[in-house]
Amino acid sequence: MNLAQIKSKLTQYHLGDTSAYRYYSVLIPVIKKDSEVHLLYEVRSENLRSQPGEVCFPGGRIEAEENPEATAIRETCEELGVTPDQIEIYGEIESLITPFNVVIYLFVGALKVDDVQTLNFNEDEVQRVFTVPVQHFIEHDPDAYCVESQFTFPEDFPFHKVPKGRSYNWRNGYYPILFYDYAGEVIWGMTARMTDSFIKTLKDGDTPSTLVVDETSS
Repeated sequence: MNLAQIKSKLTQYHLGDTSAYRYYSVLIPVIKKDSEVHLLYEVRSENLRSQPGEVCFPGGRIEAEENPEATAIRETCEELGVTPDQIEIYGEIESLITPFNVVIYLFVGALKVDDVQTLNFNEDEVQRVFTVPVQHFIEHDPDAYCVESQFTFPEDFPFHKVPKGRSYNWRNGYYPILFYDYAGEVIWGMTARMTDSFIKTLKDGDTPSTLVVDETSS
């Protein structure tokens, strides 16, 4: 193989073609409600095979030839019954990489709806929706519980190829599992981590103690 062949391969390569990772994209929707800024959450349908009944943000797997932002918009439209012009993407925050070989791109955007109760959401995927004031998250940190991950080796693992063999200093990992509680709703796991990441992004900037809603925007 020569340099021209390597260049050609990389030019034609699409993210995820040969990777063991799966790529997803999520929208963290912000809305105006009672003159406050809220985050909107979905409760997944009990009929879904994956994570039924859990709290989440709209999102899904990135399709071939689709960029992460387009995925976030498409999935939000499909799940919440809105149109692309009702979504204003504000920006992207730090992606999440899970211990389960999943990469999640995170976008934050305004959902332009008059009343979330009138959303014509897809009942095959969404059981219901609810909102939480952003200020609540600014004032209340999540409860955090660290789970330790350890290596489990197969019987035929070649320890003889590793410096110091079985005595090698393998490093265990610590994975935080976060929980937020609000008005009887429990936001936990990856959705709580996404929420926490968004709130930390706000706190790292010149965020006032109380968010001011721009009444000129829809």
